[in-house]
Amino acid sequence: MLFVPHVALAAMLLGASPLGTTKLHGARRAGPVVNQGYTSEEEYHAALSGKAGLPEGFRVGTTGFEFSPVEAAAGTKAKMNITVIVADKPSYSWAAVLTRNSFCGAPIKIGRERIEAGAPLQAMIINNKISNVCSGRDGVADSESLCEAVAAALELPGGGKSVIPASTGVIGWSLPVGPMTVAIPSALAALQRDTMLPAARAIMTTDRYPKLRRAEVCGGTIVGIAKGCLLYTSPSPRDGLL
Repeated sequence: MLFVPHVALAAMLLGASPLGTTKLHGARRAGPVVNQGYTSEEEYHAALSGKAGLPEGFRVGTTGFEFSPVEAAAGTKAKMNITVIVADKPSYSWAAVLTRNSFCGAPIKIGRERIEAGAPLQAMIINNKISNVCSGRDGVADSESLCEAVAAALELPGGGKSVIPASTGVIGWSLPVGPMTVAIPSALAALQRDTMLPAARAIMTTDRYPKLRRAEVCGGTIVGIAKGCLLYTSPSPRDGLL
């Protein structure tokens, strides 16, 4: 999905192409080998920090929490991150690129509805760990509930319909809506105007490193983050945010 609020550009690309990240070749979890101009992983992260400044008019906040997936064995603990991106003003200037897969997740269905409705958007809520696909529950209702919680906490004039959701992670698990709702105030308390890097890290699942790019175009700023996702999707196997 591509979300373009007022003057600056903030975005969501679910299933769109990679955002031009520098590839880390020969990567291993214990210590990736960094090529293409970076001599170490530390240098790579420092370079991202220098590119991660937020465009004017946006705030980003993240938080993490542990939960017990109902689909997993008793006693299993998992960690989820929540990211909230908020524009200072609602905007009609947004667009989306969505998967053509008819067996899509609940956030994609909501995204399609938002497009058809043509209402202004002002915020996004993104979670990792669980994709909200084939959850065995009403995934749309779960995502809409989270959108409503964000809108209520921020007192957004457009309500829950001005919030767009995104989820990435395990297929077949249901969202822990209760713990997520409890965690939303922590994400909102962390809202800041300085950097997109916390969001780049928070959306990661099996990724080995965060991915971020910045460009100055037409008098404005684009900041993009991305993560790996499932193969065999269309348009292509990436989740991303601009």
